[in-house]
Amino acid sequence: MLALSAVLIRRLLPQLSTESPRQEGLRTWIEGGSFYVGIGSVADEVLFQNLRLTEIVPFIAYDFERFALSSIESALQHGTEIMGPKALGWPLVRLYYAAFFGAHAMMRATGRAVLRLENSQALRISQIGSFYLPDFKISTGTYKWALVQNPDLTIDGQMRRLPEGGGAHDQFWKIFYEFLGSISDEVVRNKEPEATAATAEASDLRDILSSNGFSGGTWLSAVRNQLTYQHRYGAWFPFQKSDAETVEYMRRSEIKDSGSIRRDHNVSKHPLLAFAAGCQLITSLSCEIAEGLCQRSGNTRFKQLLNQLRAPEAAQDVSIG
Repeated sequence: MLALSAVLIRRLLPQLSTESPRQEGLRTWIEGGSFYVGIGSVADEVLFQNLRLTEIVPFIAYDFERFALSSIESALQHGTEIMGPKALGWPLVRLYYAAFFGAHAMMRATGRAVLRLENSQALRISQIGSFYLPDFKISTGTYKWALVQNPDLTIDGQMRRLPEGGGAHDQFWKIFYEFLGSISDEVVRNKEPEATAATAEASDLRDILSSNGFSGGTWLSAVRNQLTYQHRYGAWFPFQKSDAETVEYMRRSEIKDSGSIRRDHNVSKHPLLAFAAGCQLITSLSCEIAEGLCQRSGNTRFKQLLNQLRAPEAAQDVSIG
């Protein structure tokens, strides 16, 4: 297991697995939860104050569970779709979504999120904010969210609107790229025992995310778009070229120890191999965080769901509701 995994497990929200998840997640909490909008908030950047973890964590837990389980489900099934010696299209797309969901789960587990506000959530925040700030109003859009502990141990929520454009996936990967950087800064600042190893591993993952000049961290999204919408890389029938090394990697690909996954594939020579390994690494990190949560909390409902998911015949009628 990578040191980065251990560092993230230490940052799991308290009570994440002990509180019963509340349906529909963080956006539902915004519509009915207890908070006030802090002085200094503006339309694009909002400070939520007077938060209680016992109230908000169950909503975050719902989001974490759905993302973590869908990541593992996608990873467990992607290998079944290789239909021939060259067929890579759907298996790679499914592996991408395993990573995409897994990255969301990692952020939710530590109190961060990228979320889309619809009219009902924007209206509630605007109404509460107008009690304290004249003419305060926010609009729908995609926002970066984070829980922050203050020196007096009170909890605030910080929310910042993200620029429009580039698509929802690009927006998310840019924030995830920043998230990895912030974790590195924290472990160095706190002089944590895994600091050297964890920062190097986070740097390796950031290098994968920013491959081929995608300095904002959106390379996985770019390859996914090329595979899905442009049918690049000869991954779809009729196949234009063979990528035997990637096919073999995908056949052996599974959720494994994050420390055993190579992080140094040559992107120029083997772009699909590097893409698959990057997706697998994120998925494995997310799975290790889920396992760490189960170990921390004992025999919980989430652990039961995780075990059922890994035994497909037992997971036919399972729901998170």
